Amino acid sequence: MDGHTTDLVSSRLHGRHGVLRDQHKTVILTTHNHKIMALANNMIVLEARHIIETDSPTTLLKGDGYISKLGFEANYDEAEQTSRTPDSLLAVESTWASKDREGESTTALTDLRRKNGCLSVYKYCIANAGYSSVTLHVVFIILWVFSTEFSPVVVKWWSEANAIKPNQDMRMWLGVYAILGVLGTLGATAAAWFALVSIISYTGIHLHSDPLQQPSYLQSCIQHWLNFMLDLLVTVLAIVVVGTTVTWHDRSSAGSVAQTSVLSWSSISAKR
Repeated sequence: MDGHTTDLVSSRLHGRHGVLRDQHKTVILTTHNHKIMALANNMIVLEARHIIETDSPTTLLKGDGYISKLGFEANYDEAEQTSRTPDSLLAVESTWASKDREGESTTALTDLRRKNGCLSVYKYCIANAGYSSVTLHVVFIILWVFSTEFSPVVVKWWSEANAIKPNQDMRMWLGVYAILGVLGTLGATAAAWFALVSIISYTGIHLHSDPLQQPSYLQSCIQHWLNFMLDLLVTVLAIVVVGTTVTWHDRSSAGSVAQTSVLSWSSISAKR
């Protein structure tokens, strides 16, 4: 997950009114993320398989140990939490329970509204993908769909006109049908280009700019590039083997064996 999504999920799970905290679940987290650390009630710092610090984030931040040097702020008020008596905790639990009951009446409405999505989310995604790229992608999609769906209508009009006056305006109908075919092909190709090259590239740069995720993205890119190069190499070898087998089929019978070996090498290389 990117940094924004990580913060959102961790806050809704472990935050002040998170799901797991409301249900009083005990959670053990192992993380290097400062924002997730700040959501904990108690922290344990390990070094060389030994515990060097253990306490609440607020207490550790006031000290001079490892946690105090990280420079983050505690998001959860542990002092308030630890000062509560059992009676006050029961009162808080009853308050949360009443809030849950009040929220049940709006659950159905919330679920219905979520089906329509959130306009701000769409604006955020489109802005990171690039307004011009998304606009051109939609335009070419419309061109592709129009050309594809309107071609049968043209054929129908052509058939009706041909039934009245056979073979009249043949060049016009063929030209219109050919133009629609070219426009449909152009629209589909351009839409795929903007989606796969432009939109995905911009989205990857702007939405996934977390430095912690860059090594995994680089590794994935290198892996896909190597797979692509292996596929090209195997294609060239397969063409050479098939061409040799077809050209000199009466001189050698090892073509099928060589072709099978090439395909087997391709599958083994892809797995490695």
